[in-house]
Amino acid sequence: MIMEYNLGKHNYCWSCGCEIIDIEINYTESGYEKYYYTCTSCNEFWVKSHCGYRGHKLIKHYNNYHRQPKDYSWFLVCPTCRDGEPN
Repeated sequence: MIMEYNLGKHNYCWSCGCEIIDIEINYTESGYEKYYYTCTSCNEFWVKSHCGYRGHKLIKHYNNYHRQPKDYSWFLVCPTCRDGEPN
């Protein structure tokens, strides 16, 4: 988590070590860029997105290290501003 989130090592597959990654750029509902990453070696998939409140960075995996308040694996609580935290 530290290497990927804090150092910005997003173009590296943490499952198999491959550095050849397919990247697709899309946009969030708030207009921030989000990136879909797919490893060309093991097909691991992850997303770099942003929270809807202030645009803080979120890294989303099938097994997330950010807090998930719902059963939906791609819905995360922002670790910086707590956007998405249930009331």
